[in-house]
Amino acid sequence: MSATQQRYTNFKLYGYELSSSTWRVRIALSAKEIPYEALIDDSLEMNRIGPMLEFVDTEQQNKVVQITQSLAIIEFLEFAFPNQGGQLLPLDPVVRAKVKEVVEVINLKKQPLQNYAVVDIIDVETGEVEKKTLSTKSIENGLCVTLESMLAPYHSSSSDDTDNSRGSFALGTDEPTLADICIIPQLHNAKHLFGVDCSVYPTLLKIKRACKDHPWFVGTLPNH
Repeated sequence: MSATQQRYTNFKLYGYELSSSTWRVRIALSAKEIPYEALIDDSLEMNRIGPMLEFVDTEQQNKVVQITQSLAIIEFLEFAFPNQGGQLLPLDPVVRAKVKEVVEVINLKKQPLQNYAVVDIIDVETGEVEKKTLSTKSIENGLCVTLESMLAPYHSSSSDDTDNSRGSFALGTDEPTLADICIIPQLHNAKHLFGVDCSVYPTLLKIKRACKDHPWFVGTLPNH
């Protein structure tokens, strides 16, 4: 057992099960091979707060630490357990920046469109039928079209392309990264919660197929 494994123990993940943010953390915990207890809280308050990771820091007199916000949690896991499990952020500075670019687009511009707290506000302003139409179209035009455009170049080839070893994951890598961790929950919820047809986006479908049976993602799907 590593020093880090000995220091941080008793992991508990609190979260709204259908939340894409909570799902991201489940994938990251799986990727880093960290055992944890999942404590599902489907209350509206938990949906607004987002996921919370709780654990014990044995080097701080067994202090109980709580971290909220999915990306803050995932960054902690990556840096606290750098040599355990998979690598969520590539070492290459350019690829790492590109991963964060995708994550920023999802987290700051697209994910809020799939948040029920935002949808509830839209409901008050526009009514039930228009609410769903507005959310669906916003996700289609924002999430799917934007990501397809951003990621397609990593999966296309040309006659003068000398790189024939491109991987199937989001940034053309051989293994998934934080970008894939953020993409998969958004695509799933776009389809199953908002009825978005993702089948017309070939790059996103390729990424989804690559992640489907990868060990990081197996067993993390919400039960709905």
